Amino acid sequence: MTFVEKMEELAYKVGKQKHLLAIRDGMVLSMPLILIGSIFVIIQSFPVPAWESYLTSVGAMGYLGTVINATFGIMALVAVFGIAKKLADIYKTDGTSAGIIALAAYLMLIPSSEGMISFGYFGSRGLFVAIVVGLLTGEIFRILIQRNIVIKMPESVPPAVARSFTSLIPGFIVILFFIGLDLMIKAAGFSDVFQVMLTLLAEPLKYASNSFVGALMAILFNSVVWLFGVHGGQLVSSIMDPIWFINTDANRVAWQAGEELPFIVTKPFLDNFAWVGGSGATLGLAIFLFFFAKSKQNKALGKMAFVPDWFSVNEPMLFGFPIVLSLDLAIPFIVAPLITGSISYIAMATGLVHKTVGVLIPWATPPIISGYLSTGGHISGSILQIVNILIAFLIYYPFIKRLDNRMKKEEDLLEGVNK
Repeated sequence: MTFVEKMEELAYKVGKQKHLLAIRDGMVLSMPLILIGSIFVIIQSFPVPAWESYLTSVGAMGYLGTVINATFGIMALVAVFGIAKKLADIYKTDGTSAGIIALAAYLMLIPSSEGMISFGYFGSRGLFVAIVVGLLTGEIFRILIQRNIVIKMPESVPPAVARSFTSLIPGFIVILFFIGLDLMIKAAGFSDVFQVMLTLLAEPLKYASNSFVGALMAILFNSVVWLFGVHGGQLVSSIMDPIWFINTDANRVAWQAGEELPFIVTKPFLDNFAWVGGSGATLGLAIFLFFFAKSKQNKALGKMAFVPDWFSVNEPMLFGFPIVLSLDLAIPFIVAPLITGSISYIAMATGLVHKTVGVLIPWATPPIISGYLSTGGHISGSILQIVNILIAFLIYYPFIKRLDNRMKKEEDLLEGVNK
């Protein structure tokens, strides 16, 4: 087996790892709510004083805030249910029951005061705990079901009722497990599990993920695994999305409060500025193929891939060229997003471009529009995207030009032989 084949196999195994798949697919369940909430955040916080005064005067601010809390604000609840469900589904057990049990366990862990629990733990504040609870619940549930530690009902009992009784013992044991965990955490001197996660994991990961080097490592890994035929976006997102979502929501809260935005590296930062046109910043390549290609094959590909690439759908480019499993364009595919990500980071760190304000723009929103919206209505976001597209084009140009000339000569020779 060659080195390339070994790397491809390794990347494939990582991409199919059960727990990473469960985190990725469980988190995806919250995406519709987050996108809906983003629209209302933009409406509520659009940076025009007259508009804000109008919303306040008609009493709309309170309603908009309620909608935002009901969408962004339940991210952790959706995640804990979704992760446990997806993991149980992967193990061919009752995913819905596992999800409900995980939700109950998570709510039980939230600290309370006089019987009241804080709404804040429903959102990104509790996301790391939600991930851990979801994974542990899915695993405990699976072990008990597979070892047949369940209550069995006669075949005459309706399936829905039988499933409820089947989940009874696993659910009871899961709840007992988290009660014991909570008691041990408090005995160790911590107030709750959220303080443990914040101290040991959440804060260090958040600030590491917001670093310049951390951002470049994520971008590099995305490109490299794509070259081996593995969906880099899905793989990186399954690992990094929980952190990026926390950063994104922290910016959203700060923006609504009129405070300094704490993070540069967020989900919208990567999607809309580093990966302009999709993984590899391939929009620059699509522009060359559409406008400047001489090879008939490349012209045809340019016509097919140009419009999808503007909407960040670059699979036609990746597999049609191909870029995947090919070394012809490996260097620009890796270098272009590293440069666009670096320029974007520096531009936002120095204040030349406004940071992303914590709203998630639909991933298929074309550049210029997405840059404007993701930065809270600042034209600097659109200008930065235009600069990144031009830079990506210049990086791809010498490589694709040489390849295009070679392919044109091969086509001319083939036409001469056929004549």
